[in-house]
Amino acid sequence: MSLLRAPAQAARHFVTTPDRLVWLGILLAAAAYIQVLRFDFIYDDLFLILINPNLDHWSSWTRAFTEHVWAFKEPPVAPRHYRPLFVLWLLVNKRLFDGVAPWWHLTSLLLHLLATLLVYRVGARVVKSEWTAALAAVLFAVHPVHIESVAWLSVATDLLTAVFLLAATLFYFRFRELGKPWLLAASLIMAAAAILCKETAAMFPAVIFIFESLQEPRAGVVARIGRALPFGVVVLLYLAATRLAIPVRAISAADADGLTILASLPLVAVGYLKTLAFPFQLSFFYPPEALSRWTPAQALAVLLLVLVLLALVWLARSVPIARFPLAWLAVFSIPPLASIALYTRDNWVHDRHMYLPSVGFCLLLALVLARLQPRARWFAGVGLVAVLTAALALQLPRFDNELSLYAHAMRRAPFNLELRLVHAYALTMHGQDERAVAEYEAITRFAPHSEDAHFNLGMDYEQLGRLPAARAALFRAVVLARPGSNLRTEALFRLGSVELRLGDLDSAERHLREAIALDPNGWNFHATLAEVLRQKGSSAEAAEELKREEAARRRQIVRRHR
Repeated sequence: MSLLRAPAQAARHFVTTPDRLVWLGILLAAAAYIQVLRFDFIYDDLFLILINPNLDHWSSWTRAFTEHVWAFKEPPVAPRHYRPLFVLWLLVNKRLFDGVAPWWHLTSLLLHLLATLLVYRVGARVVKSEWTAALAAVLFAVHPVHIESVAWLSVATDLLTAVFLLAATLFYFRFRELGKPWLLAASLIMAAAAILCKETAAMFPAVIFIFESLQEPRAGVVARIGRALPFGVVVLLYLAATRLAIPVRAISAADADGLTILASLPLVAVGYLKTLAFPFQLSFFYPPEALSRWTPAQALAVLLLVLVLLALVWLARSVPIARFPLAWLAVFSIPPLASIALYTRDNWVHDRHMYLPSVGFCLLLALVLARLQPRARWFAGVGLVAVLTAALALQLPRFDNELSLYAHAMRRAPFNLELRLVHAYALTMHGQDERAVAEYEAITRFAPHSEDAHFNLGMDYEQLGRLPAARAALFRAVVLARPGSNLRTEALFRLGSVELRLGDLDSAERHLREAIALDPNGWNFHATLAEVLRQKGSSAEAAEELKREEAARRRQIVRRHR
């Protein structure tokens, strides 16, 4: 007991004000996260940051408002996200720091620390106690579920959205206290900035509606809607801007039917609850079978989830100030849960999606601790913060580089297809071609219908000079790929190229013409066909194809600089 009493007493002597407690939490978080300054770019960072042509010049800032996030990618990908302020954030960082990773990581860390301060300011008005709000802010600062959002540069969008939404909430609270119109205007601007960073902020009008319901329970529904209406207009304007920037409806990547998705929803909710309540076995990817397959253990976990929800309802009924944090947690948990209808099972749960909901969770946890006796409160608070900080520091190193990150995740989710694919791709990018081939071969055994695995395997075989094996893998990719998809087009082109090297000119010509029919502007498509025709003795046709190649390249260059 004396070992526990000493740090608690030391903390009590040092922390004499709530502000000091918050700054202590910020120092703890900064000390734990300081190691990110030596971390590398990972996963989407390669494309979104390092080779994104839209970040090469200040003049390209206008594209952030007229294109979706991945509009620069070749071959084109299905449009999904309209996040112009996030793209501007990337542009500013790229122009200031280029490809120097430590500076990028520092800006993400500073965003997280700023969010911590805002959690304290918002919490103080919600729970009516600066001490409780300070404890919530410290818990937020060191909670390990935030590792992914802070350490992975491409998801700084979660940090930005949280900062702007917390600022919007704070301005709105001040508006309700003082009634000054400029405070409402500031809140609306912050809410607009948040939704321009990530579409999750579209839930904010619901938060305002619930806040008004709690503030003035006797007010009519129309009055509450009226308070939330300006924020609803912000959402509608965002939807209109999104429609202009992305006129084509995004294609769902879901690999499960509606009934399976509904049946899996409780399991996904359990998965997210575990990341918040027990953040000690976090992973970059999670096993899809645990999120879509009911077992006795999973049923027990869902029962536990129901009990937790009942406990939260009881807390909200007995402690009125707990209602707003609970509402925040519930409202911002809706997008991650609903998004499983859009993504493959491999991507149903990711830690980063809990960044916003964790604000409410940390406030609720602080309220529970605040109901303890003073002595027990100190021991429990210090102990919990110490455990979370240790868990944060111990789980952070896996983000050091791509290979360590994926290797760690594969121990947790060995049959997550997307994880295995990105791991194999990373091996290729790091020059470990033989290991990459072995990994792709393993993937094709447990996921034989993965067109991506067969395509990438064929590419690596070709790189290693194993042309017959490359031909077989690429042909399989063509068979499996969705008709008209970019992957099928590219697989046809690569297959034709391999067949050219093997001397099978007729097959090469057939597959290259099919690829050109799908994408007349494909890079090197016409030039490769020209070589096939030249070897077959059709010099005139070959010359025509070379002219088409030149025209196609001009069109591509114009499109990239438009």
